[in-house]
Amino acid sequence: MGDTATIKNLVVTLAYSFGWVGIILVSITNNNDRFLLFSRYFWLLTLISALISIYVNVTSIEAMWALLPVVIFLTPWYGLRYFISSFIGLSSITALFSLFVIVTLIIRVRSNKCA
Repeated sequence: MGDTATIKNLVVTLAYSFGWVGIILVSITNNNDRFLLFSRYFWLLTLISALISIYVNVTSIEAMWALLPVVIFLTPWYGLRYFISSFIGLSSITALFSLFVIVTLIIRVRSNKCA
């Protein structure tokens, strides 16, 4: 992850993020609660991985135990390095996007139960 991101990396990141948004919208439309529950946990793990990455980059500690989740959940966001040079910035944007998705899904579930 040390090389500069290319347009190809950016396209993959955009396809990944728009793909997730599309799948979640279809799941909301079809009331696929199982997939929405899976999505919440997936994005929670992505959020935790991003927060761990921020903490590790700020404190410069070693966290080899966190390598696998960070690789799994943060690698698809590498294309953002086309615009952002720091790992802290990349992890921050990933954390904010994850938090947005989680909050949106929680609001959707609560509004669905009230209706």
